[in-house]
Amino acid sequence: MAMRQLTPVLVVGLGNYTHPKTRHSVGMMVLDDLVATLAGPNSWRLDKASGGWTVDVELDSTAARRVLAASAGPSAGSRSGSPGNGGNGSDGSGDGSGLHAWARRVTFLKPKEFMNVNGIAVSKALKRLNLQPGDCIIVHDDLDRRLGSLGVKYGGSANGHNGIRSIISSLGGTKDFARVRVGIDRPSDKDRVSDYVLEAFTRAEIPKLESDVYPGFRRLMLLAPQGLLGLDAGFQPPAPVKPPKKVKQRSSMPSPSPSPSPSPSPSETATPAEGSLAGVAAGSGRGGSAPPLQADQVDQVAQAVQALTLAEAAQATLAQEAQQHQEVEGQGRAPNQ
Repeated sequence: MAMRQLTPVLVVGLGNYTHPKTRHSVGMMVLDDLVATLAGPNSWRLDKASGGWTVDVELDSTAARRVLAASAGPSAGSRSGSPGNGGNGSDGSGDGSGLHAWARRVTFLKPKEFMNVNGIAVSKALKRLNLQPGDCIIVHDDLDRRLGSLGVKYGGSANGHNGIRSIISSLGGTKDFARVRVGIDRPSDKDRVSDYVLEAFTRAEIPKLESDVYPGFRRLMLLAPQGLLGLDAGFQPPAPVKPPKKVKQRSSMPSPSPSPSPSPSPSETATPAEGSLAGVAAGSGRGGSAPPLQADQVDQVAQAVQALTLAEAAQATLAQEAQQHQEVEGQGRAPNQ
């Protein structure tokens, strides 16, 4: 089976490097665990050109399955198969279909910057690796998720996270990169948020990290077919194929042709003159639509229209009588010789 070569990817764990084991630095903590599993615990090297500590790993689907099998917890295979073959089909191909063997170069980065300027390191690393923002996965803490939960998001706003805000700013305003959000819970006292995120995880919380967060992050990144590192740029699983809609059978009898509508006469299509009484009654007077008429105003308008109609009729009668008078006078005159 051919190995599909995917584009390189940059995976960044956000945090404050001066406070490495605090809630705000959980993005760095889960990267430490994953890198230790893939390349060993002492693999990080300071890379000034990338603005932090980096590890380069040549990863493929076979290595990913092997890592998951070696580090599998009791629930590692619950998502898609058994842990013995990395949650794959019986042929161990990667997604149960035999079509998802992949390989790619992965660079992991822990910025040597404070959280609110992490974007400087991300921009440097993308430039050094000649990658685009869409080739990047950012891992960060999320106050709005319970401890132990993970979520994936592509694009969108910073949602109040200073590290994401810094990255968007450093990348020229683009939001087109993937994020993995690691829940840390929110304190009940909203005034304690600043202190809360800079505190270390409690003794009661550390077992939750070890049993849920670290294994869950490994599966999220590596487990086929939805593991992020096995997906193309954008790191979004393909949309499920929808079955075609059923086409309703139509009657074979021809439908009767509609009869043409008579063309309106010019008097029917004429627009009332702007500011005229008819225009006001029709709501088309000066300044847009007129306000609705009150009851007493309706009677006034009706009387005015009736008076206008009578005046027009009288004027037409006078014109007709004048025409007849001229014709009589013309008949009584002798023709010129």
